[in-house]
Amino acid sequence: MWFVIVTYSLLSTLSANGLENIALGKPVWETHPWPGAENWRANKAVDGRFDDRSAAGGQCVISFNYAQTATWRVDLGGVVSISHIDIYYRTDNMPSPSSYTSRMAGFFLYISNTTSKEDGHLCFHEIQTVNGTPSEDQRINCSVHGRYVIYYNERRHDVTYPDYFSEHAYYELCELEVM
Repeated sequence: MWFVIVTYSLLSTLSANGLENIALGKPVWETHPWPGAENWRANKAVDGRFDDRSAAGGQCVISFNYAQTATWRVDLGGVVSISHIDIYYRTDNMPSPSSYTSRMAGFFLYISNTTSKEDGHLCFHEIQTVNGTPSEDQRINCSVHGRYVIYYNERRHDVTYPDYFSEHAYYELCELEVM
C-alpha cells in the first residue's frame, strides 16, 4: 500500500514531458497578501492545484489591490538547474482572453541565488508586439541555475503603458511550475 502511495506521489509531480516540478510545495513569499484572505496566500501558486482558476476557487495567490509594484517568489531550496517555467494565471474560468491578463501584462521573471531580483538573471519580460493582452498560460524557456524564481510586476507613474495594461501591479498566479 505504501509503495502505491509513494509511487503515485512521485508520478503526480512529473509533467507531461517527464520533468519534475521542483517548485511544488516549496516555501514562498509575497509583497502584498490580501488581508484576511487565507485562500489567496502565496503557497497557492505551488500547491499543484489549478483546475479552478477563479478567485472563489481558492487555488490562486491573489495580491492586494492598488499596488505600484508586486512581487512573488519561490525558494527552490538550493541552486538547481532550470529548463523552463510554466505559469497558469487567474482566469475566473472564463474563455481566453480573460479580463485578468491585463494585470499580468509587462511582468518580469527573474532567477536569482538571493532573494533580490537585482542579483538575478532576467529570464523574461512580457512585452506584446501586437495589440492584446498576454496569454493566461505561459511557458518560459530559461536554462539557468538558481535558487529563487521571482515574479515581479510594476506600474510606475513615470511610464506610459499600452492601453491593455491594468492601472495597478498584481500577481494572480494559479500555479507556477519550475522544470
